[in-house]
Amino acid sequence: EGTVLAHVRQVALPVLAAVLAGLPGLFAVTVISALGRSLPRISSAAFAGPAKRLSTTLTRIASPVTGLFFAFAAIGGPATHPLAAVRTGLGHRGAGAGTLAVATIAGALGTKLGGPRVYAERVVPHPWLNPAAPPPTVHDLRRFQTLYALAAIVSLALLAVLLLVTLTTLP
Repeated sequence: EGTVLAHVRQVALPVLAAVLAGLPGLFAVTVISALGRSLPRISSAAFAGPAKRLSTTLTRIASPVTGLFFAFAAIGGPATHPLAAVRTGLGHRGAGAGTLAVATIAGALGTKLGGPRVYAERVVPHPWLNPAAPPPTVHDLRRFQTLYALAAIVSLALLAVLLLVTLTTLP
């Protein structure tokens, strides 16, 4: 799940920013994401809060894009289910910033993900994503790695196509 969230923040969000706003958008998203990650550790809540909220909002916007990358990647993935990926992703209304992307992965792999988080001193309730499916196995982890690589290729291909379109339309 952490890998999918990292993909949302470090791949899909920059690609989306580059598509929508070019290099200035890519720069702005990079700065906002860096501030959102680092300020809460080194600064007061009053100063770090807006950066963290803006970073979380951008992640929520990029999560469906990541879900689409993974759904397209599931078309060529090993023993994956592209339609189930879309159905599970669209059917989940989670509160987390990257939950839609994780739900898409759960559908593509045919496993359940998420669920309660068990920490040393407490249990934090979280909903299961794709709850009727079996829990993931080691085999599912290998399939996820392939799916992740394919999703990265899909996102790079999209970026390359958009770059070519941009370069061919410049005067």
